[in-house]
Amino acid sequence: MKNRLVFVFLLWTCVAPLGARAENEPAPTPADERAARWEKLSEEEREALREKLRRFKELPPDTQTELRARWQRFNALPKGEREQIRTRWKTYRDLPPRERRALRETFERYRDLPPEERKRLRKLMRRLMELPPEERARFMQNLSHWRDLSPEQRRNLRERQRERRRPR
Repeated sequence: MKNRLVFVFLLWTCVAPLGARAENEPAPTPADERAARWEKLSEEEREALREKLRRFKELPPDTQTELRARWQRFNALPKGEREQIRTRWKTYRDLPPRERRALRETFERYRDLPPEERKRLRKLMRRLMELPPEERARFMQNLSHWRDLSPEQRRNLRERQRERRRPR
């Protein structure tokens, strides 16, 4: 019986899964994990990363510091939030250049607004996103129609709205 236990123990140690770590073996470090990911990349992917690193090193030191801080903040986010950001970034990158440019310009205009106006727009956007899909679609259609109106047509429409709201 004792020989049988020794045999089972030896067999288990010899055929233990390669991925299993011994108790005294240290866990892989982040550097080990990065090295393993690097090894899995194709030569084109490696070269693209080398080019990005060259471009990063050409940036002014304060810009490099800011980018590192942003990266650390991103990595500190919960995994779900990071995935959501990656998905949104991919959606943005997949847009045609003209739409990306329009979106970027819109964001820049938003960023330049006073804080109170940005707060008001965020509140309106939250309300819009809370609408049922049909109502939101109708709103977006009306917005598209509004954008197609001339300044005079818009002015007339605003005036009619004011008249409807006046108490009689």
